Order: sequence, then C-alpha cells, then structure tokens
Amino acid sequence: MPLLLACACTGAAGIAGATGPAGAKGDTGAQGPQGVKGDPGTIGPAGPPGPQGDVGPMGPAAQLLGVFDSTGTRLGTFLTLQAGTAGTYPVYRDDSGQIWAWTDAYGTLPSVSAVFFASADCSGSAYSTQTNVAGMVVQHAAALYAVGDASAATTLQSYHDGTGHCVALQQSQSAIATSLLPVRSATAPVLPFSVR
Repeated sequence: MPLLLACACTGAAGIAGATGPAGAKGDTGAQGPQGVKGDPGTIGPAGPPGPQGDVGPMGPAAQLLGVFDSTGTRLGTFLTLQAGTAGTYPVYRDDSGQIWAWTDAYGTLPSVSAVFFASADCSGSAYSTQTNVAGMVVQHAAALYAVGDASAATTLQSYHDGTGHCVALQQSQSAIATSLLPVRSATAPVLPFSVR
C-alpha cells in the first residue's frame, strides 16, 4: 500500500499579471432634467450709433389751397385764417410774395405805429422797429409798405407821425429796424372770399 505524505509549505504570494484590455463602451444614459434658469446678467453699455441712412425720395408736392374773391379771381395761396371782431378773413400770399391780412371788408390792413427814416427829412428808405412778418403788407396813415426780410442796427433821424407828416428827432437814435418797401396800391377785396 503506497504511502501519502502531506506537506505543509509556506510560500510567498505570486506576482500579479498584466492588466487586461478595456471593455467595450457602454450605452449613453437617458438625459437628465433641465436645470434651474440662471439670473440674467447686467445690461452692457450702449454701442455707438450706426451711420445715418440715405435720404429718402422726395414726396409728392402738397396740394396748396388758393384764395379767391367773389368774382372767382385767384388772389393767392392760402396761409391761415384771421379772426377779429369784424369777421374772419383768410391770410394769403400773392404771386409776388406779399402777404395780405385784411381785417375787414373796408380794406383795412395791419398797421405800424411809426415809419422811421435814416435821413432827417423822411427821405430815402423807410424802417419799422416793430416785429412783423417778412412780406406782410402793413399800412401807416395813407401809405402802404411790405415788410422786408432782414433787420439791422440802423441810425434813425426822423419819422412819419400818425397823420403822415415828417417829424425830425431831436437826437438821432440807434435801433434794430426792419426795412419797409413801398406798396403802390391795394384794392379792398371783393367779398366774400372762398378757399379751394
């Protein structure tokens, strides 16, 4: 009968082997829920202005209203209405550029209180120190004037008083004055006016 021998041996641990190859990549998991919205950031500074655009095309000419007297004669281009105690009258610009603002049916026009002159005897150019609209026809005594379009410092030496007589100033005065251009004649309008 054979004999079995048991041996108890204490040996050292074995050496670890090399790392095996990586396994295949797993499937992508399901997308998680959306996170909470973050706070908005502060508004940045305004950028520089952009370049100016091109000028657009010219629009069609506006329809201008005309002023006509009772005979159908066209007097000028309608500007506005002037209301007074004697009635309401249109203000219009005639073809020569003069502005007419009749205040009643008798041919009354806006007045200037005094007409000044640079000369000592009321000769030469006439001036007004009142503010008026350029082109407006005004009256003083029996004379009619159209207001000029420029004012300038002027030395004044005489004036026409309310009756149209010349009065020399005792001392010349410097003032901002507007030239007055003589209007030879004016006829009271044939009423009623019409605007169309």
